Amino acid sequence: MANYFEVFGLPRKLQIDLDALQREFYELSRRYHPDFHHGAGAEDQARALATVASLLTSLPLRPAIHRLRSGPAQATLGELERRANVKGAFAGIAGSLRGLHVGLVDDVATTGATLLDAAAAARACGARDVRAYVVAFEE
Repeated sequence: MANYFEVFGLPRKLQIDLDALQREFYELSRRYHPDFHHGAGAEDQARALATVASLLTSLPLRPAIHRLRSGPAQATLGELERRANVKGAFAGIAGSLRGLHVGLVDDVATTGATLLDAAAAARACGARDVRAYVVAFEE
């Protein structure tokens, strides 16, 4: 397992400049995001971020929502095309999140289309409440 404290330059005691961290993470996520970088080093930055958040908060990480299909890179599409591109793209096991408060983690949100579809999938799995946590919002 990767040492995500080192990957993101986080000290073990989280006393850092959150604005600087957000800027750095945004740059890293754009550089290594699978939509932009297809070679060695391309990672799912949202999964890495969720792992760090889980370690720092002692909250469980439950990868219960899965992408069923992929389409064109979201970064290449307009707002309406993004929504259509991810509609129905996520699912999970029925009842696997029953009654739970769920936090979705994403690295960069532009239109929110991916998060909206993932949230719908979480609710379909029985999630009581769904919130999204995003490091960078691109306007």
